[in-house]
Amino acid sequence: MIISFTFSACKKTEEKKIEVDFKSAIETQSFAKNYLYENFQLKIDSVFILNFSSDSLKSLVAFQEISNNKEAGLKIFNFTIGDTSLTKIFESNLLDGSIEGSSIQQVTLPEFTYQLLYYNSLDYFTGSRGGDIFLYLVDSKLNEIYYAHLSITAKRNPRLFISENTKLPTVRKFFNDELKNDFPNLVISRKDIKSDL
Repeated sequence: MIISFTFSACKKTEEKKIEVDFKSAIETQSFAKNYLYENFQLKIDSVFILNFSSDSLKSLVAFQEISNNKEAGLKIFNFTIGDTSLTKIFESNLLDGSIEGSSIQQVTLPEFTYQLLYYNSLDYFTGSRGGDIFLYLVDSKLNEIYYAHLSITAKRNPRLFISENTKLPTVRKFFNDELKNDFPNLVISRKDIKSDL
């Protein structure tokens, strides 16, 4: 899709048109955020373009932070990029986390021929007495979100819970390796337990 912008110069009658290709434009943060607001009524905080597969297809993954009197957390959306528009194919439930103080980056893991998106809340939910660290791996091809949660308290070793849908050893190892250096005494937990600090 070619999008035309018209500019009228002061005291001149001639017009200059700049044509913008949709697939190129949607890869810029400002254009993507405006497009998602105008077409899906979504106020998005961060946008990422991922290589969807080996045949150069791409997807757009968007993060929305929600904070009000009723709820707080993150929502993750997945869109396929067409020639003229985006198509929403996935919307997560409300997840624990915040954009503030977090790290979001593209990663490539063994057994995957395409990119995943990795979210880490870092120390935003932690303090001197402990806290929580939330990690997500977004698989835009399978519309899966793999989840890990580290609960830290002074009374026991840090407990790492990994979601049941995280069956690939590669993904489980990734979560463990991301935390093991900072928390060498972490223990794998079968239950997802918040620190309640």
